[in-house]
Amino acid sequence: MPDAQTSPEVRKILQKQINAIIATLKVASTSDSDWIDLGIGYKGIGDYEGAKQAWEYVSYLSPKNIISFINLGDLYHYYLHDYPKAEYNLLKVIENNPTYVAGYRNLFDLYHLSYKKDTNKAEATLLMGLKVSPRDLGLLIELGDYYKEKKQIDKAKDIYTQALSIAEVEKNQDAINYIDLKIRTL
Repeated sequence: MPDAQTSPEVRKILQKQINAIIATLKVASTSDSDWIDLGIGYKGIGDYEGAKQAWEYVSYLSPKNIISFINLGDLYHYYLHDYPKAEYNLLKVIENNPTYVAGYRNLFDLYHLSYKKDTNKAEATLLMGLKVSPRDLGLLIELGDYYKEKKQIDKAKDIYTQALSIAEVEKNQDAINYIDLKIRTL
């Protein structure tokens, strides 16, 4: 099933890369990075089943990695729309590397955009990420935006103010300007 957004030229290049990776895997079938790349190639040509199988194999070979679980979480969330499997894989990312902030953001997106929207799972995920990385501006801004969307303006202002203080200490002028604008538009 070809991906409609992938041009025939790019598809042809990806198929050549897939064939080369498969040839390499026939010699040494336990290279995590080759299996990851194979999944990326398959996803690029719209073969989501092939991508899933490649990444699930890596998850079997290396159950403590995060890359295969990130890719599976993304695949299940945005392409296969199997939200329980997306959740499982994104939770594995966090379990395998609790300091990987993008894992919390990806899980937040799943809950916020697609799955378990009527629960506090989205907010709880960001708060869990902030326990691990309390000075992460991305997580703070995401949480402030979430509160703003939920019309919890006082909470949003508190979080944005906290983020602004961190940005000022870091002398991050772009972040200062961005967060200041968010506060002024509450």
